[in-house]
Amino acid sequence: MARIAESVSSFGDFIRAQNAEVRESIPETGAAVFLGNILVHSRADAEWLIFEGEFPSVGPIPHCYEPLHLLRFIAESGEPEYDAAAQSTRTWAAASA
Repeated sequence: MARIAESVSSFGDFIRAQNAEVRESIPETGAAVFLGNILVHSRADAEWLIFEGEFPSVGPIPHCYEPLHLLRFIAESGEPEYDAAAQSTRTWAAASA
């Protein structure tokens, strides 16, 4: 479990490796919170942000990620789009270094 918490890419690779039945059995909001915590720990100035009526976001404003949307994208995107998103999260994480 520790390996999949290392980065968004590690988590995404794990999620994408599961078949659709396994992904459907994972509680989506729980997985999104797990993903959000990975984001929070990957950037020094990141924090959970609550916007009324929305699933919480992560980041410094204005550069936020919506973990629930990111989770869905990870699970459903094609390989090139997933690779671009993984690179984007690495760049985002490095921005506060």
